[in-house]
Amino acid sequence: MANDLTQDPLIIDTAGAGAVVPAPARIYGFKYVATGAGSVTVKDAVSGHVIWENAAAAAAVSPLDIVKLSVKGGVAVTAITAARLYIYLGGAG
Repeated sequence: MANDLTQDPLIIDTAGAGAVVPAPARIYGFKYVATGAGSVTVKDAVSGHVIWENAAAAAAVSPLDIVKLSVKGGVAVTAITAARLYIYLGGAG
C-alpha cells in the first residue's frame, strides 16, 4: 500500500523527506499499527524537531494517542518500518 493522504485519518506506511501534513498542521492524534518489529518517527517538517515517535518489538496495535497539537512547519514522517501510522487531523488546542 502507498500513503493515503486523501482521508482522515491519513494513512502512512512510507517515509519521506517532505511534509505529509502542510503547515500549519493541526493534529488530533496518532495510532501506530506494527506488522512486526519496527518504529516510526514524526518530525516538524521545517525545524526537524521530533514531535512523536513509537516502536514495537512485534506486531501490535497501539491505542489512539491523543496529542492535540499545532505544528508550525507541517508534519513529516521521516522514518517508518514494518508499520502503518494513522494521523488524525484537527483538534489542536
